[in-house]
Amino acid sequence: MNVSSEMKDWCGQIAKRLKEYSGVDILIPFDLDSAGGALGFREFAQHVRGEPNSVKIYYAGDQDESSQSRNVFSEFKLASKMEKFDSTTYKQDPKRAVVFIDFCNPKDKRFGFSEKLIPDFVIDHHGADGTENYPEKTFILNEAIGSASTLVVEMLFAVDYKFDSNDAMIAAKSLALGVYTDTLELLMAYMRDLEAHLEMRRFFRENEFRDLATLQLSEKFLDHLAAFISNLGVKDQSIVSGIGFIKKDDRSSMFEIANQVIKSSSVNLVAVWAVIDDQVNVVVRSEKESKGGKNLDTFLKKCFGSRFAGGRLVADFWQGGAQFPLDKIIQLWNAEGKEDLIQKQVDAFVKEKIFH
Repeated sequence: MNVSSEMKDWCGQIAKRLKEYSGVDILIPFDLDSAGGALGFREFAQHVRGEPNSVKIYYAGDQDESSQSRNVFSEFKLASKMEKFDSTTYKQDPKRAVVFIDFCNPKDKRFGFSEKLIPDFVIDHHGADGTENYPEKTFILNEAIGSASTLVVEMLFAVDYKFDSNDAMIAAKSLALGVYTDTLELLMAYMRDLEAHLEMRRFFRENEFRDLATLQLSEKFLDHLAAFISNLGVKDQSIVSGIGFIKKDDRSSMFEIANQVIKSSSVNLVAVWAVIDDQVNVVVRSEKESKGGKNLDTFLKKCFGSRFAGGRLVADFWQGGAQFPLDKIIQLWNAEGKEDLIQKQVDAFVKEKIFH
């Protein structure tokens, strides 16, 4: 695999710095890209440090967000390789390097940081928001490509890492899946992403990749799709609609509908809402601003408030969303048996915010 001289130089510097610490703590917001990046970076760190078992991985968020995540978490036994991040107990140890992978903002709400946590290393592909006040000693690798996993694959090749152990095989497979899922099944992949994916794809057995990567849709997906289509709101190449009250296990319908609709050349933005456990959830996808879309981080925070919404640029499109209590729209004490009314009010509220 071709690796730039700049990447090799950077890896040489990071390898030298990593040896100065007694161990490494990797923090990720869980999805398949960040998980692949974390498992790959663990192999990188242990390789250059020459010390196995000195790296810990902590994840925030929900590892159960999609059938793909559930499959990988179970198949690769990730519960034994990483642990849930708890902001009430985690304390930064100056003797251990802190690494952010697939995010770079120290105030990221997914981690519930009670105080600002300054990383020693950042590996990301979403832009440098939040890093402007980092000390000079913080190593930041943040490049505009489709996946954080791609960067980690290049790092492993830069130090001549050999994929010759069980942990190495799991890391390689996780990296391949990370690139695949974070680039909309390679639709939004850059050449570097494609090369990294193919290098890692070769470690799968026949049909293994297909079984893990195939998105298993909710049994109610067709019902959800019908609900979305039946109440479309359309304005200036933006589409907003909802799928009503759903169970947490059926959230994959929201992501799949949004991901498929944004692929249309006639759509610049799509928003899909649903009510889950008295919370309104909104999944939003948008083209880049240069293609008529919106900066979803700025736009959604303006629509729903910075406490409840946000977005990030992934390759050539924006991913974003919002989550807020249902009682922000309607008083729940008077809502029993009025699901139709609630859905109409939520739909009107979301459309008004998006179309304002």
